[in-house]
Amino acid sequence: MSKSYWKTWSATLAKRDGGYRCAYCGAALYEPSNAPATPYTGTIDHVTPRSLGGQTVTDNLVLCCSRCNNEKANMPHPKWQKHLKERRFQAWELSHRKRK
Repeated sequence: MSKSYWKTWSATLAKRDGGYRCAYCGAALYEPSNAPATPYTGTIDHVTPRSLGGQTVTDNLVLCCSRCNNEKANMPHPKWQKHLKERRFQAWELSHRKRK
């Protein structure tokens, strides 16, 4: 993602959504730079992927971390929501196993 694309959309989306956080996992986002991307580098995602007819309009865009954006790829939103629930459950299971 280019810096100009980020600057064009990020302030609008952050204002709408209450800050620079991933819309999917809630992680705090870092502004993209020339440095290598980290899992929490901010990206802009099309909720309905362009490959499935989604448009580049405010109602179809969210801020998200690069990890979620890469995992989501071009999944339709309902399938992505199911994937997120599974990922959260797996993380919960792992954290509870470590406590025993």
